[in-house]
Order: sequence, then structure tokens, then C-alpha cells
Amino acid sequence: MATNAYSMTFHGDVFDFVNPKPEMFSMETIAHVMFKIPRWNGHLADDFPWTLGHHSLLVHDLLQKYRPEQAEFGPEALCHDGSEVLTGDPPGPFKRLLGEAYKVHERKYDSCMAEQFGLYYPWPRVIKEMDILSQDIEGSMGLRPCPLRDEHILSPGFVLTDEHRVLVHDVMHKDANDFLHTLKGELTARWGNALQLGKPSSEEPALSRSPAELQSA
Repeated sequence: MATNAYSMTFHGDVFDFVNPKPEMFSMETIAHVMFKIPRWNGHLADDFPWTLGHHSLLVHDLLQKYRPEQAEFGPEALCHDGSEVLTGDPPGPFKRLLGEAYKVHERKYDSCMAEQFGLYYPWPRVIKEMDILSQDIEGSMGLRPCPLRDEHILSPGFVLTDEHRVLVHDVMHKDANDFLHTLKGELTARWGNALQLGKPSSEEPALSRSPAELQSA
């Protein structure tokens, strides 16, 4: 029996999990679906309605706030979890349990998305740094206080600040339209007319730095 490796997206497109192609990724679909997927598998407090879209916007805003010298990676901050609109947002411990069996597919989907939108990939190291900071902020504000949270979930020495709370409050009131507007603005600033609504031109823009250089940035 043939295995069904296809999935239909919100906007009616078809995604092939075995043979993904860049054109299978749409900014509109990513923006819309991100705000339907709960972070932390829905285990955050009821008064902390936080989605994958909110998380991605927070990573973007943290980058602008704390690493302004690397603000050029705003599109990567917004899209670093973009492939999860297809796979869902699996908990980190589960992904680590699956190891390379999961990672090989994640890298394949991320790479296709990066090619479609003209993103730097592998993701610059600063994106992971801001991703971890976002996770600490979300966990501190949204998870039930307990020894497990403080000893195993949050980074050692992390302290939640009023500045963190303000950033979260600002992001919490945003939606898919805000995400899409921010992403289009970032990509327009980067490529000008070389990228139209997520569709690269026939001449792909040349990246200014290699992945190795980006990882050491």
C-alpha cells in the first residue's frame, strides 16, 4: 500500500512531506496557521494565550531590543519555526528523543522555506540565543510555578524583568495580520523588488555572508 505523504494547507495548497519544494511555502499560510498552534502544547495558563505566532514575534522583538547590531536577521527570527505550521510544535524533549530522525526532516523543510523567502540558513546563532530567551520568558510567565519548572525548564540564572513583561504584553495583542505585515516589511527592506509576496525572482538574491560566517556572528 502506498504511503500518503501529502497534506493540505489552510489556503488549499498541497505539501509533500517526502519531496518538499520551496514554492510549497506561503507567507500567508505561515502567518495564519502560526496563530492557531499553541506553544508548550497548550500547557500554559489560561490567562496566557500564547501561540507559535506570538513566540516568533517575541523572538523578533527580543532580537531588535537586545541584539540591534544583528537586527538584519529579523526575517529569520520570524520564520525560525515556520516549518512547524506543517509538523506542529513538538515539545523539545520529544524532538530530542527522536534525534536525527526528526532533525533530518526539519532541516529539509526549513531549507525549502529559507530558499522560498530568501532567508539565511542555517539560522544565525543569535536566533537560537533569542529563541532560548523567549522560552525562558514564556515559561516564567505561563507555566505553573514548581521545582520542575525552575530546575529543569528555565535556563540557570534566568531572571524575569519588567522589560520582558512589557515585550510580552505588546506581542500578546498582535495577530496573524501583524505578523504578515512585519515579515513583508522585513523582506522588502532586505531584497527590495527581488522578492514579491514570498515568490523569489528568477535570479535568486545573493547572500552577503556564508552560513559558516553567520554561525560565528
